[in-house]
Amino acid sequence: MILVNCAWKQEDIIKHVESIMVDNEKAFKLVKVEGIRILFDTQVEDMKSIKLIKAAIKNIKGYQALAVDVVPVVNNSMFEGYTKLL
Repeated sequence: MILVNCAWKQEDIIKHVESIMVDNEKAFKLVKVEGIRILFDTQVEDMKSIKLIKAAIKNIKGYQALAVDVVPVVNNSMFEGYTKLL
């Protein structure tokens, strides 16, 4: 699972992330939105997922103004995901 934190343009983020294709299949599926947290389910490896999502977000008009954080969710914990990135 991948967590995208962003308070603005969430509908655009969801649309762009869910349109990512890997091996001719959709790579991400929205799980839920909780405030600024947008959770996506995926079978793509964590680091590749993060790169794909960041690239997709760059296709959103005005993306430069977005404060976006993308991390894997490990053992149902975003905190473990942060430590995995270190």
